[in-house]
Amino acid sequence: MPRRHASQRIFLLPMSTVLTGALLACGSVGAPLEPEALGQKEAALIPSDPLFSSQSWHYNAIHAPAAWGRTTGNDSVSIAVLDSGRLAHPDLNTKWTGGYDFFAGDSDPTDEGLYHHGIHVAGTIGASANNGIGGAGLCWNCRLLPIRVAQQEGSFGSGSPGAYEPLSTILARAIRYSAGYLVDDGLFNYVQAPSRASVVNISMGNVAGPCPADLQVAVNDANAAGTPVVVAAGNWESEGALNTTAFSAFMWSGCTSVISVAAVNQNGVLEPYSARGPGITIGAPGGGAFRAANSSGGFGELIGCTDPNETRGVGTHGVVSSWTTSQGTHCYRHWAGTSMAAPHVSGVIGLMLSRNPALTSLQVRDILQKTATPISCTNNGCGAGLLNADGAVAAATFDVSIACESASGSFVCYANPEGGIGPFTAMWTGMTRANIAPSHVNNPDYTSGTCTPNNTSTVQLSFTDALGRNVVRSKQFYCNLVTP
Repeated sequence: MPRRHASQRIFLLPMSTVLTGALLACGSVGAPLEPEALGQKEAALIPSDPLFSSQSWHYNAIHAPAAWGRTTGNDSVSIAVLDSGRLAHPDLNTKWTGGYDFFAGDSDPTDEGLYHHGIHVAGTIGASANNGIGGAGLCWNCRLLPIRVAQQEGSFGSGSPGAYEPLSTILARAIRYSAGYLVDDGLFNYVQAPSRASVVNISMGNVAGPCPADLQVAVNDANAAGTPVVVAAGNWESEGALNTTAFSAFMWSGCTSVISVAAVNQNGVLEPYSARGPGITIGAPGGGAFRAANSSGGFGELIGCTDPNETRGVGTHGVVSSWTTSQGTHCYRHWAGTSMAAPHVSGVIGLMLSRNPALTSLQVRDILQKTATPISCTNNGCGAGLLNADGAVAAATFDVSIACESASGSFVCYANPEGGIGPFTAMWTGMTRANIAPSHVNNPDYTSGTCTPNNTSTVQLSFTDALGRNVVRSKQFYCNLVTP
């Protein structure tokens, strides 16, 4: 059925409702507008940060600039970064809020190691934008909740929970804390976050399966509280139990209801190091194949700094984000891995929840999958396909408007979806001096019928998207007796 533009006015000649319906069916009197998520694009928004040109490959691949045209985030949305902790990086320092150290068992989540994995992850999620330095994160205005769950090299106290308990147990505590629950930090201190985080990011996927029971309970609790859990699917290792790219070998494959993220490149092809297969939720940019080619651990070149202790940085096509050297110098670097892919998804979820904080964890997951861009690994390696930030952010909200036209005692009303996920279902009702043609009562595109000439008529539309979200809208229009 052909589409019409909002400026095209269509009038009906005197005819029966049956003839009106026939003409509508063949497109002779127009058809509804495209929904926002499919046809109405917001103007792309490009940040002015000096390193954005180096980030553009991974942000353009997921249509992030178009998503930023819809929203750049909201400071009421917080994203928990379960990683190595926080540092005073100038691109992150105004973004941190609260936090906890579940590795040491105290309220100071400062990264005490030498290898600041969490700083890079946090930068992709929510580094400040348009501040004249570095690059930009995905959710410019979201807050970052630093949760330290691991020691990345360096020394640690032997009495810390992280020194003798498995990572999965520490993660379980941190997940439940992030979701707003009262938890034991491992030293019999019962702690609770001031508020629930909007989403949890865990860029730690290189743990062999299965999924421990306490970790699964924590994931279930987080989802029940409305906090989705995003995880890195895992990377191939040169030896040991994870000398494979089969996702089934990794811990997160056994944990249900997580959003597991594989790494793809800018051409929509799975990176050779990325875990893959059944159970992957979605793919996102993870950085160059140099990780697998030279066993570099994904470390790419440093940007704006040097580090005499750093000899692994070789790649220049990684995900570009914030970094802090082993000597404490704040700068940036290329890096590759599923650890870099996951924060793209978490940042986009932050944008989605900025537009619609009422989304459930299941709705977030469904929107990500239903709006993903199909690529070569879709359904057989990277889940639903490549993350589509603009599609997901557009579909986070759902509404419908109605436009009506009338002539000769007949009318046509069009449903114009705004966001949402199709296919849509509809029920039209004639409320005041309007009779709906029986064949168009459940048409999701338009309805038609007869009305009382020279009077105001009203129709009502109950409109539902594929996620079960329902809106009810009414429209008054003047029923014309003659054709203008």
